[in-house]
Amino acid sequence: MHFAEEFGARQSDPDLLDEDGKVDFEKVRKSWNFKNGAQQLWHEINKGLTIALMCSESEPLDCHRFSMVSIALEKADLKFFAKEGPSARVPGLPCVF
Repeated sequence: MHFAEEFGARQSDPDLLDEDGKVDFEKVRKSWNFKNGAQQLWHEINKGLTIALMCSESEPLDCHRFSMVSIALEKADLKFFAKEGPSARVPGLPCVF
């Protein structure tokens, strides 16, 4: 599943941008698309699936899915872990939440 509209950091909707034209993560978390994406994740989890949110950042703290997505989903009682170890430090390999 690809959640570019729901969880993506590249947003063009002016209502989701700050005064400098950068994505405002709080506004995105409040958007219909984001909430719909979270609902889709819950649906898949309730079917018994394990979900991994991935990104191309090798450092989890640089990943927008950590700073934007996992915070909101954890508030909804989803538990996250960041993949650590040698592969988490190799450029080009994904981080997994």
